[in-house]
Amino acid sequence: MRTTATTTLLLFVTLVSFHSCYYDNEAYLYSTPVSCTDTTSTYTARLAPILNNNCVSCHGAGEFPNLSSFQDVNTLKEEIVCRVVEGNSCSSGAQMPPSAGLNTCDIQGFTLWQQNGYQE
Repeated sequence: MRTTATTTLLLFVTLVSFHSCYYDNEAYLYSTPVSCTDTTSTYTARLAPILNNNCVSCHGAGEFPNLSSFQDVNTLKEEIVCRVVEGNSCSSGAQMPPSAGLNTCDIQGFTLWQQNGYQE
């Protein structure tokens, strides 16, 4: 009888410990909702810094596509927004930047830029 009780208790503790580990994920437990403060987005104020920090190292002067000026970016604006916002599901190509994409607020900046008419 004692073996059955011990086995039952051990089984119960094991099951409880496995269940408790299910949500033991730091990102899940401590994540906070992303709150982007940008409600407007222009190329100069919002996108140029994002592009300079994440894209121009590969797409600078002399590289195609060149993303170092408004004129160059404006020419390819729909494709750029698609590849940044939609990522690999974009029909014109793969996610950019290819390593990991941009953070949520930077992606929102591209979306707002598009919604506001691609303003300089």
